[in-house]
Amino acid sequence: MPNIVFGASYSGYVMMWDVRVKNTPIEKTCAAKNGHNHPIYSLTVVGSPNAHNIISVSNDGRLCMWSPGMFNEPKKYIDLRNNLYQDNDPLCNINAHCIAFAKGETNTFFLGSEDYNIYRSELHS
Repeated sequence: MPNIVFGASYSGYVMMWDVRVKNTPIEKTCAAKNGHNHPIYSLTVVGSPNAHNIISVSNDGRLCMWSPGMFNEPKKYIDLRNNLYQDNDPLCNINAHCIAFAKGETNTFFLGSEDYNIYRSELHS
């Protein structure tokens, strides 16, 4: 997919461009109830060239997994929580600023957060 570019916006949308077609997005996420409500600070593509997902994180404490071609609702979402706090404590949200997967890894990821910590977690736990 050398002609496909994914990007994220300050308003919480994930967008997809095909640079062969035009310079406006060919696809954009909707304002889904399980999507992002704050700026997306990082996104990455995980999987193989034939089967992949777009992973986005925001400082709203949410990770979303999107399927290309199905941007109306996230395929999966995870509310990022720090287990050191009580579940109903608003301090337990991890306000992510970046995400990284090791090369070839599709499950375990690392988050860099607003509280200057790095968290390790899994998409499918």
